[in-house]
Amino acid sequence: MVQPEESAYYKRFGRILRAARRKRDVTQKQLGEKLHLTQPIIARCESGERPVDIVEFVLAARALGLAPAKLVRRLEKEMFPEDGREQDGSPPVHD
Repeated sequence: MVQPEESAYYKRFGRILRAARRKRDVTQKQLGEKLHLTQPIIARCESGERPVDIVEFVLAARALGLAPAKLVRRLEKEMFPEDGREQDGSPPVHD
């Protein structure tokens, strides 16, 4: 069961995934076909209703022509925007 605080993180990831997909003019159906998932599952991932495991995360990034690490950096910035620093206190990573 996804806890409420985790749900907010999944929603943030979903927004990042949706923005990356739309920026590349890829439909949910097209992304789903590349990942062997249905369009409704992609929609649930993008809305934060369905958690994405690490394998799906990597496959989705690659299907969109992105380095998975780039998506991780975007997600981390969304999750921990407080002071612009990484969670470990290191300077922020810039794309």
